[in-house]
Amino acid sequence: MSAASRLIHLANTDDAFNGMQVNLAAQIVMRRMRNSYSVMYDLNGVSDLVCAAIADIHHQGRGLKTQVKAALAGSSTVKGRLDLLCKIGADDYPERCRTLKKALMQAKSDGFLGKSVFDKASGLFRPGSGWEE
Repeated sequence: MSAASRLIHLANTDDAFNGMQVNLAAQIVMRRMRNSYSVMYDLNGVSDLVCAAIADIHHQGRGLKTQVKAALAGSSTVKGRLDLLCKIGADDYPERCRTLKKALMQAKSDGFLGKSVFDKASGLFRPGSGWEE
Protein backbone atom coordinates (compact mmCIF):
# COMPACT_ATOMS: atom_id res chain seq x y z
CA MET A 1 0.00 0.00 0.00
CA SER A 2 1.39 3.40 -0.96
CA ALA A 3 1.88 6.22 1.54
CA ALA A 4 -1.01 8.13 -0.03
CA SER A 5 -3.27 5.09 0.28
CA ARG A 6 -2.36 4.73 3.94
CA LEU A 7 -3.20 8.37 4.61
CA ILE A 8 -6.57 8.03 2.91
CA HIS A 9 -7.26 4.84 4.85
CA LEU A 10 -6.39 6.55 8.15
CA ALA A 11 -8.50 9.58 7.29
CA ASN A 12 -11.48 7.32 6.57
CA THR A 13 -11.15 4.96 9.52
CA ASP A 14 -9.17 6.42 12.42
CA ASP A 15 -10.77 8.96 14.77
CA ALA A 16 -7.43 9.77 16.42
CA PHE A 17 -5.91 10.53 13.01
CA ASN A 18 -8.87 12.78 12.18
CA GLY A 19 -8.37 14.59 15.48
CA MET A 20 -4.72 15.13 14.61
CA GLN A 21 -5.72 16.57 11.21
CA VAL A 22 -8.17 18.98 12.84
CA ASN A 23 -5.56 20.05 15.40
CA LEU A 24 -2.97 20.66 12.69
CA ALA A 25 -5.44 22.65 10.58
CA ALA A 26 -6.37 24.77 13.60
CA GLN A 27 -2.69 25.48 14.30
CA ILE A 28 -2.11 26.53 10.69
CA VAL A 29 -5.15 28.83 10.65
CA MET A 30 -4.20 30.42 13.98
CA ARG A 31 -0.63 31.01 12.77
CA ARG A 32 -2.02 32.71 9.65
CA MET A 33 -4.47 34.69 11.79
CA ARG A 34 -1.63 35.97 14.02
CA ASN A 35 1.06 36.52 11.39
CA SER A 36 -0.90 37.53 8.31
CA TYR A 37 -4.61 38.30 8.61
CA SER A 38 -4.42 40.30 11.84
CA VAL A 39 -1.58 42.36 10.37
CA MET A 40 -3.31 42.94 7.01
CA TYR A 41 -6.71 43.81 8.49
CA ASP A 42 -6.09 45.00 12.09
CA LEU A 43 -8.35 42.30 13.55
CA ASN A 44 -7.83 43.14 17.22
CA GLY A 45 -11.26 42.90 18.87
CA VAL A 46 -12.96 41.55 15.72
CA SER A 47 -15.57 38.79 16.02
CA ASP A 48 -14.52 35.19 15.50
CA LEU A 49 -17.25 34.95 12.85
CA VAL A 50 -15.64 37.68 10.76
CA CYS A 51 -12.18 36.16 11.29
CA ALA A 52 -13.44 32.74 10.17
CA ALA A 53 -14.91 34.26 7.01
CA ILE A 54 -11.61 36.00 6.24
CA ALA A 55 -9.65 32.79 6.76
CA ASP A 56 -12.02 30.91 4.46
CA ILE A 57 -11.76 33.53 1.71
CA HIS A 58 -7.97 33.34 1.72
CA HIS A 59 -7.85 29.55 2.11
CA GLN A 60 -10.18 29.09 -0.85
CA GLY A 61 -8.35 31.77 -2.86
CA ARG A 62 -11.54 33.50 -3.92
CA GLY A 63 -10.80 37.05 -2.88
CA LEU A 64 -8.12 39.70 -2.78
CA LYS A 65 -6.83 41.69 0.17
CA THR A 66 -8.41 44.82 -1.31
CA GLN A 67 -11.82 43.11 -1.49
CA VAL A 68 -11.61 41.97 2.13
CA LYS A 69 -10.56 45.45 3.26
CA ALA A 70 -13.47 46.97 1.36
CA ALA A 71 -15.91 44.51 2.96
CA LEU A 72 -14.58 45.27 6.44
CA ALA A 73 -14.83 49.01 5.80
CA GLY A 74 -18.31 48.64 4.30
CA SER A 75 -20.03 47.94 7.60
CA SER A 76 -19.44 48.44 11.29
CA THR A 77 -21.57 45.49 12.42
CA VAL A 78 -20.68 41.80 12.50
CA LYS A 79 -23.77 40.94 10.45
CA GLY A 80 -23.01 43.60 7.86
CA ARG A 81 -19.40 42.56 7.55
CA LEU A 82 -20.36 38.90 7.22
CA ASP A 83 -22.87 39.73 4.51
CA LEU A 84 -20.21 41.61 2.55
CA LEU A 85 -17.46 39.04 3.14
CA CYS A 86 -19.71 36.16 2.09
CA LYS A 87 -20.31 37.91 -1.25
CA ILE A 88 -16.60 37.94 -2.13
CA GLY A 89 -16.11 35.48 -4.98
CA ALA A 90 -19.85 34.84 -5.34
CA ASP A 91 -19.75 35.30 -9.12
CA ASP A 92 -17.32 32.40 -9.55
CA TYR A 93 -18.12 30.37 -6.41
CA PRO A 94 -21.77 30.98 -5.51
CA GLU A 95 -22.28 27.64 -3.78
CA ARG A 96 -19.17 28.05 -1.59
CA CYS A 97 -20.31 31.52 -0.55
CA ARG A 98 -23.77 30.23 0.41
CA THR A 99 -22.25 27.26 2.23
CA LEU A 100 -19.87 29.52 4.17
CA LYS A 101 -22.64 31.80 5.37
CA LYS A 102 -24.84 28.85 6.32
CA ALA A 103 -21.97 27.14 8.19
CA LEU A 104 -21.08 30.31 10.08
CA MET A 105 -24.69 30.85 11.14
CA GLN A 106 -24.97 27.21 12.21
CA ALA A 107 -21.74 27.48 14.24
CA LYS A 108 -23.15 30.60 15.90
CA SER A 109 -26.46 28.88 16.60
CA ASP A 110 -24.61 25.87 18.05
CA GLY A 111 -22.60 28.16 20.34
CA PHE A 112 -19.22 27.55 18.72
CA LEU A 113 -18.76 30.98 17.14
CA GLY A 114 -20.05 34.47 17.80
CA LYS A 115 -18.80 34.59 21.39
CA SER A 116 -15.13 35.49 20.97
CA VAL A 117 -12.98 38.20 19.48
CA PHE A 118 -9.40 38.11 18.25
CA ASP A 119 -6.85 39.45 20.73
CA LYS A 120 -3.75 40.76 18.96
CA ALA A 121 -1.63 40.84 22.14
CA SER A 122 -2.01 37.11 22.82
CA GLY A 123 -2.63 36.02 19.23
CA LEU A 124 -5.65 34.05 20.44
CA PHE A 125 -9.39 34.43 20.67
CA ARG A 126 -10.83 35.68 23.96
CA PRO A 127 -14.39 36.08 25.21
CA GLY A 128 -16.16 39.00 23.62
CA SER A 129 -17.29 40.31 26.99
CA GLY A 130 -16.28 39.99 30.61
CA TRP A 131 -12.58 40.19 29.82
CA GLU A 132 -10.41 42.82 31.43
CA GLU A 133 -8.56 45.01 28.96
